[in-house]
Amino acid sequence: MIITIANQKGGVGKTTIAYHLVHYFALKGRKILAVDMDPQANLTQTFTNKVNESSLVTLLYQRKRPIPQKISDNIDLLCNDITTAIYERRINPLDYEKLKNYLNSVASLYNAIIIDTPPNLGLFCISALLSADYVVIPIDASIYSLRGLGDLLATIDEVRENNEKLRIAGIILNQLNVRTIVGQEVEKEIRKRFSKLYLGFVKQSVRARETAFMRRPNVKLYEEVFKELEVRIFGEKERLD
Repeated sequence: MIITIANQKGGVGKTTIAYHLVHYFALKGRKILAVDMDPQANLTQTFTNKVNESSLVTLLYQRKRPIPQKISDNIDLLCNDITTAIYERRINPLDYEKLKNYLNSVASLYNAIIIDTPPNLGLFCISALLSADYVVIPIDASIYSLRGLGDLLATIDEVRENNEKLRIAGIILNQLNVRTIVGQEVEKEIRKRFSKLYLGFVKQSVRARETAFMRRPNVKLYEEVFKELEVRIFGEKERLD
């Protein structure tokens, strides 16, 4: 099962959600491969400050095969760094298939693969969508997120022409300040417009970013939306309590 976390807007918490989702599944005994497709390497840095060069995503674009770095018994990581950015600027249609081909070759080793993506709709995000079974869309409580959401959904529809299995697992309203009028109105609008896709919201909390920064995940902050996500992806019978 391959799950991509995507939104072309920055600052919506993609990496924090990816990091905690990896741990949420791993704590339940699932074997997880985390994939950092963002040259900013925030997910990589959240997991480790010691990167094995053999685990870099960059190798895919050099006709080499990366070896995932072991983070824990249930978590492996494909790392990234800024050198990957040069491949987004070159025009090579074959590059869009490299991630998918690699992940298909290792998918049987894992219960789930979770991909973090950059804040744009370039090579790395599109490659992640082409590889995925599901996409999870984090957004924040702003009018800009609502406007950008339409563009992302249109892109997902286009990607489906080349990846028919891709489905939207849901939308997570992240770091919502429930006390503000803006937050309340945005939440109401999302619930109204995307009722079937809406997984729920995560309350605004400094702890979420602090726990990721200190490499101490606190999955309880996301537990309710992750439970719903787990049911949508694995089904009620396979949800692990």
